[in-house]
Amino acid sequence: MTFDFEAARAARGQVGMAGASLTELLDLRAQIDAQLPARSLADLNLEEELILQYLIAKELQTATMGDLDVPANQRAQVLNACVSALDKLQDTQAKFYSQERFKRIEAMLISTLKKWPVDLAGDFIDEYEKMLEGST
Repeated sequence: MTFDFEAARAARGQVGMAGASLTELLDLRAQIDAQLPARSLADLNLEEELILQYLIAKELQTATMGDLDVPANQRAQVLNACVSALDKLQDTQAKFYSQERFKRIEAMLISTLKKWPVDLAGDFIDEYEKMLEGST
């Protein structure tokens, strides 16, 4: 069942998205995203998707943790979903840090190579390219 955004807003006498709760905005976003599916992996922003999944899990956690009518095992599942989303975000952040750090090291190496004699720099670049081709 999808959330009827307009009906909920009208019931409170509100128009538009100003003042909408995070839950309402996330549900509306999910409805829009469902109509605009990714066509390829290049169209999918994994970081954004992970953050959205975490926000959804966090909203669900907020809604269920204080509700004693929700069984304890279901509250535990929501908590586990939040922890899992945070774990994935941490992994993504660590990979991004490693990639960015490698890019900076590579840029520094290129800057240093520009100062070397052409024959030495050329030999190094040839070996480096061979190594990169072998790792793919």
